[in-house]
Amino acid sequence: MHHLARCFVQQPRHFIQDGGIVADDAKIFRNFASEMGSKVLIISNTNELVRVKPERVVYVESDGNYSTMVLHDKTEHVFTMNLAHCQELIEQQLGKEAETFIRIGKQLIINREYIFKIIVNKQQLIMSDMALNHAFVLQASKEALKQLKAYMETKAVRRLNDEG
Repeated sequence: MHHLARCFVQQPRHFIQDGGIVADDAKIFRNFASEMGSKVLIISNTNELVRVKPERVVYVESDGNYSTMVLHDKTEHVFTMNLAHCQELIEQQLGKEAETFIRIGKQLIINREYIFKIIVNKQQLIMSDMALNHAFVLQASKEALKQLKAYMETKAVRRLNDEG
């Protein structure tokens, strides 16, 4: 299984399918997503199911047992699940593509493709689609941003070495 930057393990929830067969949510969603032809992230709770392409997710922010998924067009979806469970769903459903997402501290999962600017001393992370049509200013600890900055610099050096 592929993991985000930090990984927490949780027991999967179970659902009853037709005929009384019990299956875990990851298996149901993986099958549903594969039937649709391309990778999609499916998050469901009691009242809502959202299907979204991973590249449209800018970040997921947690406030206790609630997580808010924010899309590139600033659409927000709130779910009654903690960030660890959101992280687990991303990892299970996206496989290797989950590496696009990075866990930052206790409250954020970000899509690294939207990282525009890291300002360590102001504790700010600016996420953007690079066309600057939409910018998202997030708060994170200095330590988390230092680690993110180092990670991104390492990735940039590796990419240059691979190309050269």
